[in-house]
Amino acid sequence: MLRVSLAGRRPDRGRRVLLRLGGLAALTLAVMLALAPPALAHASLEGGSVTDGQVLDVAPEELFLEFNEPVEATTSGLRVFATGGERVDQGGTFQTADAPDLVRVELDRDLANGTYAVTYRVTSADGHPIDGAMIFSVGQEASGAEDLLEQVFGGDSEQAYAIAAMITRWVGYVAVLVVAGVLAAAWWLSGTARDALVALTSWLRRGAIAVVVTAVLTVVWQTILVGGDGLGSLADTASLSATLTSFVGWSAAARAVGGALVWMALRRWTDEGAVGVSGLAAVGAGVALGSFLFEGHTLTTEPAAVVWSAAAIHLATTALWTGGLVLLFVVLRIRRRADDPVGAGRTIARFSALFTVSVVAVLGAGAALSWVEVRAARALFSTSYGLVLVAKVALVGVLVAIGAYNNRRLVPVLTARRARQRAGKQPVIAGGSDEVADKATERDRAWAHLGMTVFTELGAIVAVLALTGALVALQPAAEAAGVTGAYSETVEFDGIGQMTFTVDPNVAGQNEIHIYLLGETGRPVDVAESVTLLLSHPELDIGPIEREPTIAGPGHYLLAGPELNQPGVWEITTEVALTRFDIVSETISVTVNE
Repeated sequence: MLRVSLAGRRPDRGRRVLLRLGGLAALTLAVMLALAPPALAHASLEGGSVTDGQVLDVAPEELFLEFNEPVEATTSGLRVFATGGERVDQGGTFQTADAPDLVRVELDRDLANGTYAVTYRVTSADGHPIDGAMIFSVGQEASGAEDLLEQVFGGDSEQAYAIAAMITRWVGYVAVLVVAGVLAAAWWLSGTARDALVALTSWLRRGAIAVVVTAVLTVVWQTILVGGDGLGSLADTASLSATLTSFVGWSAAARAVGGALVWMALRRWTDEGAVGVSGLAAVGAGVALGSFLFEGHTLTTEPAAVVWSAAAIHLATTALWTGGLVLLFVVLRIRRRADDPVGAGRTIARFSALFTVSVVAVLGAGAALSWVEVRAARALFSTSYGLVLVAKVALVGVLVAIGAYNNRRLVPVLTARRARQRAGKQPVIAGGSDEVADKATERDRAWAHLGMTVFTELGAIVAVLALTGALVALQPAAEAAGVTGAYSETVEFDGIGQMTFTVDPNVAGQNEIHIYLLGETGRPVDVAESVTLLLSHPELDIGPIEREPTIAGPGHYLLAGPELNQPGVWEITTEVALTRFDIVSETISVTVNE
């Protein structure tokens, strides 16, 4: 165990550099919040006992919704409102063990004729809460349906909670990586990092507290987002229980325990007057770091063996890299103040071996995870996930290039004195000749450049972690591009609002093409006199094949058949006749899988 007396040491060394990093982190996070698209979850609504805008002749006694994967719902997950805003569901939302993809609720007996609003809120398998709303009518649709929907579901009241949840996750992620990484790097460097570890002691304690606090806040925000009643969700035992028993809850609990163990170990440093990378600190850091494996895409992506192994390696090496750079920066500041280039060279040499292993491991694990989440080159540049991943890889490339520059250009200048000492010569000291002065000036520049490049590496790490946080919230590229399943895209449609276009299962042969025409509010609109599809495969000189889909519901059109019987890129044009003389169209390129 690494131990060093704290007597006479200032525990706040490195304060300035960490404050700079905090400012850089805040700036990067602000940019991420401004540019990041809304989070997408895996689960999506596929149908149910009623469809949006449907008019029923007879009032139903029960209402259910069906999703494309198992979901979890609290007792208030499915709610039904009458035009006056009063609830007409009773007994609470429930699910059955044989149908985890269905959520159900019983309705008041003998519902009166009129229009009703349905709101739903469920949690998908990867922990993402999703919600939505629709209306249905009994007898005939009443006026003011849109006003009713806006009344019970409108506004952006939860946007602040969603942003708070994202910030909390990012801060917790950085805190865990820095604390675990610094401890691991200090153990690797043994005695050569003693002074730096002492300087970072108080900051490590704060980092451990941040891990615990962000874990608790994660449960708070998740409960609010799952419950759907704002702060009132925290008083709902069903919502809180659903969060605590979910993978998000278990992950947060493990992270809190890990952070508490690290804090206890760091507290002993102060109480006993010595620093030590003890077993307690190592276990706590490992538990906190491993907690991230139990939430997000890791839980739902196949093949599980590849994903879990790669994710674990990726987490461990990212922590080593992040914490190692923080520790290295403080070590170099201390060595420069002591004018000890030989000590700096030795430290950098030890770090080089650590970073080489880390780079190889993180690139290998990252490549495996990227393959699982992307699967095809087209998904890289046609999806938000792919574009963010490209930016992250580019930043990692910058990190590798900076490290190579440090080792090949700056370190030899700093350690030149070491080589002359081995040859039996005196160290070069500034003054005495122009050559000596030039050597000293060159070494001073190398010190400055080395500190600047290491700080730049830390900034790049901060940006990489911000992009990683964005990736967690985005739908994987392979899914978004239809590489591993149904293809779905929502595009702007002139004269209507939007169109959601889906090809399922998006494999050469029999497919279902679903077209949803959506108004400005995002609800289906029944504005078309007719809809026509033109399907072409330019590479194989097929088409255009003209088809008229059938009406499957309000604003919903369906074409089921073998038209897409060849893999490759199909150009599909949707023509919508609003009137006899007003026809609008939109063309979408769909890559059909083999």
